[in-house]
Amino acid sequence: MAIITHQNSEIKTSMEFISSKYDDYVDRISILEQENADYKKQIISLESKLEQIEKNSRTSMLEIRNIPKQQHENKEILRKIVMDIGKKKIYTLRTEKYEKLLDLNPQKKLRIVPL
Repeated sequence: MAIITHQNSEIKTSMEFISSKYDDYVDRISILEQENADYKKQIISLESKLEQIEKNSRTSMLEIRNIPKQQHENKEILRKIVMDIGKKKIYTLRTEKYEKLLDLNPQKKLRIVPL
């Protein structure tokens, strides 16, 4: 009988230990889930900010497509192309606002002109 009582006592101690560890893991998982939710909110916020920054940068860009690239194309030639397009579309473009005229991807023959 003493052996059974001793074994029951050991089983009870083991169960209390396991229960304590289980509670610790449940608490830790809860904390990690909350941190994960916070990180997801932060990621959404950062993605939104990045999207807004990209949108703002695109509002001051002019993308030129389907115009043959000239052999020695430079800023002045690109500026003239933009001005000619503006004249044909009856837009008034002020060239002093052009900070840079870029050929961002020469393989695709795409020119992007910040306005």
